[in-house]
Amino acid sequence: MGHISRWMPPVERHELGWRTLVAIIAGAIALAYVVPWLGIAILSVIALAAIGAALHAPRDKRRLRALANSRPGEDIGSFARAFRRAAVDMWIVRAVWDALTPWTTLPEGRVPLRPTDRLIEDLETDPEDLEDVVGEIASRVGRSLEGAQWHPLYGGITTISDLVQFLNGQPRQAAA
Repeated sequence: MGHISRWMPPVERHELGWRTLVAIIAGAIALAYVVPWLGIAILSVIALAAIGAALHAPRDKRRLRALANSRPGEDIGSFARAFRRAAVDMWIVRAVWDALTPWTTLPEGRVPLRPTDRLIEDLETDPEDLEDVVGEIASRVGRSLEGAQWHPLYGGITTISDLVQFLNGQPRQAAA
């Protein structure tokens, strides 16, 4: 019998801190002084990205709040109970919850996830970010992604349940 999922090691967070952002902007300003056209181009890209994020964020927050309000009392426990314990590794369920909840976090709390949530349509995850997260989850739960292209769900993961089933079907990594 494996360890209880709450004994799983914590998720490693790799967030871009404010100091890093200040350093990037300061570097772009210095570059604008040395090579004006290149520095101005970089500052323009940074400004457009900030404006795009600011315009996109309020819509996301409204949608996420509505989703959270429709799920009172749901949490990791209700999420885990939606999977058959005998058929799914609970470490995978816990790791998927841990990996996806930062994308659905609001100032007032988290949006409880459901196995039927669509990753791109409901949670608005970026497919490239999703690939990275799959690799991180697989590593965290000791699953190999070698030969993943032969898995029936490869390239067809649309829901959280699909993600859990995909990872559950991957072989365990050999102990080092």
